[in-house]
Amino acid sequence: MTERIVRQFETGYQRTIVTTDAEGNHRWRRWPGQDRTSPATRPSPSVRRSLVGLDISGVRTALPIEGPASGVFYQVPGTQTAAGLALTAPEGDDLDRLATVLTSTARLIRRIQLAAPADVVATPPAGPARALAWIRTGRGPRAAADLHRLLQRSMGDRRWREVMRWCEDLTTPAPEDRLLHGAAGLGQVVLATGSATAALMIGEDLARGPADFDAGWLLGEILELRMIANAQGRHQVFPNVARAAFLEGLGRLDDPDRAGRAAIVRMLVHAHDFAAYVGWHRELLVHVDVLPSLIDAGGSDVLTSAW
Repeated sequence: MTERIVRQFETGYQRTIVTTDAEGNHRWRRWPGQDRTSPATRPSPSVRRSLVGLDISGVRTALPIEGPASGVFYQVPGTQTAAGLALTAPEGDDLDRLATVLTSTARLIRRIQLAAPADVVATPPAGPARALAWIRTGRGPRAAADLHRLLQRSMGDRRWREVMRWCEDLTTPAPEDRLLHGAAGLGQVVLATGSATAALMIGEDLARGPADFDAGWLLGEILELRMIANAQGRHQVFPNVARAAFLEGLGRLDDPDRAGRAAIVRMLVHAHDFAAYVGWHRELLVHVDVLPSLIDAGGSDVLTSAW
């Protein structure tokens, strides 16, 4: 059946093409970008069996299917992600829909951790590992070196060493590790057309690590949206609603301070990835200005304080 390309985008890290067909089937196709140095993982048959079909209140797992030229595709219920809708400053029904999906997504992330033991995956989360290598060397494509220089000057040596310790903590294996999504984010949640259901794409970034890593990683994305809106003088309802909805689904965090540190590292990684895989943008100066104060706050305060 003929597929129609709905959207496509490419960075140095990843290339994505979204298609749909006359019967309403939607596929997200992904390939590694030209500057990606770490390979995308694939779930083993046993892990796939553990994860396939998980569904919490209408948010289900979607696992990668092998495609041509080292790529994969996901069979999903729509063509828009939660990230895409979030960027429209949603209100009313759209905001309620996102809140419902995020509460269920948080519960699904918790369920994924119990689906299989952590030792079925050998690798730590790729994001903190990528940040740690960059912090140590300062090297990378496009604007990575420029951002490194600006952030190091803004943070100072003490904060720089502190963030390195956080990255090391998030990537050092421990007996209490859990199975992780590894890169949980709004861009991994594909919304169904016309309903408060969704699919969480999972499989390329599977990792083992601290129980609250995935939660902190996604909350860091929400915090970053709020940070950018504040810097631009824009009032947005979504970040506060999204944070509350996601925390409601999570329940009690095992280690709120570690989750908060993961959130800050996620913001640093996003800044790095944009600079390295897309190029320079003036919004990166917001990270340069704000990250030092977030690092000083550290831990759970960044997740629970008034925004």
